[in-house]
Amino acid sequence: MKTIIIDADSLCYVGGEDTIEVAIEKLESKINKIKRVCNSDDLIMYLTIGKTFRNVLLETYKGNRQSKRSDNVKLLKNYLIEKYNTIYEEGLEADDLVMDKYREDMNKYTICSIDKDILKNIEGRHLNLYNYEFKTITKEEAFDNLHIQTIIGDPTDNIPSLMKGIGRAKLKVLKNLTNLSYEEISKYICHKKE
Repeated sequence: MKTIIIDADSLCYVGGEDTIEVAIEKLESKINKIKRVCNSDDLIMYLTIGKTFRNVLLETYKGNRQSKRSDNVKLLKNYLIEKYNTIYEEGLEADDLVMDKYREDMNKYTICSIDKDILKNIEGRHLNLYNYEFKTITKEEAFDNLHIQTIIGDPTDNIPSLMKGIGRAKLKVLKNLTNLSYEEISKYICHKKE
């Protein structure tokens, strides 16, 4: 039986404007579903508390997101901290902590998240909390996904691309025309910018 390691930030957005009691019921329902799907009761929750080092590196990090945070988010995070084995570290996001733990022993853990940074950028079989389906990513796919994201940026987190006007489709054409890997293209663009 594997230990479930959960990027739990998204779980805390259940309940919206519900009472805290209803929000807790919804949260517990999601946690129980994760346990059922993963066939394990052994879990560790990871949370983001406060600003992270990314906010220091890029002031506009996640600056494009509308604040949809209800009062319940903080209450649900506190609930997880009090009731479950929950880990957080100042300056780091939950996904950073999840990936660090997973790398300790990839055979021991199952990652659960909705975050594409985890689901696509680290090898293994992970549970997508959006649809509760498992997705397997190879080491090569994870490596490519990381470099693709580095080149094209991440609009969700408000991170700009390395090259103006390049998106996933243009990058794929460039890769095919040059026979370069995504890593080689990324290195070329970075060196050209220096």
